[in-house]
Parts: sequence; C-alpha cells; structure tokens
Amino acid sequence: MNQITFKYSNQNDLMLLLLLAKRMGIQPIKSINKKPNGTKMAAALGKLAQINAFSTIKDPVKWQKQIRKDRKLPNR
Repeated sequence: MNQITFKYSNQNDLMLLLLLAKRMGIQPIKSINKKPNGTKMAAALGKLAQINAFSTIKDPVKWQKQIRKDRKLPNR
C-alpha cells in the first residue's frame, strides 16, 4: 500500500481530486482540514459559551480539586 499527501488551497481542486480518486477506485484514508489554532479555539469557546457549559460550577477551585487525579511523581 502506498500513500500520497496533497496540499491544496482551492476547495474546488480538492473536490475534483476526490471525484477522480472515486472513479479510479481509490478510497481516501482521511481528510485533513487545517485551520489556524486560534480559529479552532475561538469556535470551541463560542460553542461552550452558547450552551453555558460550566454555569453549574459555583466554585471552580473546589470543582477542580474534586476531579483531579493527582499522583506522586517519581523521585520526589
């Protein structure tokens, strides 16, 4: 099995390449859509804000201490 990785900037080129691959009987392994990390983070935080994900946490420090699973570090 051989693999080829492509970089593209035009979404239409990707669609054309996928159609050609399908016609040739080639299945893509995965599709990677890279966005700048700031864009992904902003989108994730926006979704959390919309659903009020952490609104039930009254004391964040106490909550954090309850859910953490600390362990002793070796040689400490």
